[in-house]
Amino acid sequence: MDCLHVKNLSKTVGGPDASFAVRDVSFTAVAGEITLLVGRSGAGKSTLLDMLGGLSVPDGGGIRYGDTELWPGSKQSAREARRKLALVFQHPHEQLFAATVRGEFHYTLRPFKLSGEEREARIAEALELFGLGPELLDERPHELSGGTQRRAALA
Repeated sequence: MDCLHVKNLSKTVGGPDASFAVRDVSFTAVAGEITLLVGRSGAGKSTLLDMLGGLSVPDGGGIRYGDTELWPGSKQSAREARRKLALVFQHPHEQLFAATVRGEFHYTLRPFKLSGEEREARIAEALELFGLGPELLDERPHELSGGTQRRAALA
């Protein structure tokens, strides 16, 4: 079972007058368990999540998934680990961009280089897992309700 290991992660913001947004954070998120990230407003929660999701490069420390070092690191060595990780934004409409929900799935599954049959099977499985019907595939993501957008983003 692979775990996400964060060790001494730090990030500064503010250019020449930089201050720490995240300072020396360490924890392990165990696969199959729920890990909560709690803190007051401005404590660096979003900055930490940006680093975990590869949207921001840490200034110090490291992030490992199992035995694989993630951002930054060798794109080739981290590719498989990155395929097992996902980031869903707090506001799903910020990450949805395709013309249809089907287009979102096709884009997300591109790195796996699946056959058409396997891709459609994975899409059907994801829809079922999140209680979404196949009729949703031809809908425009930005026209869905907020809750359905979130479930589609998770799927």
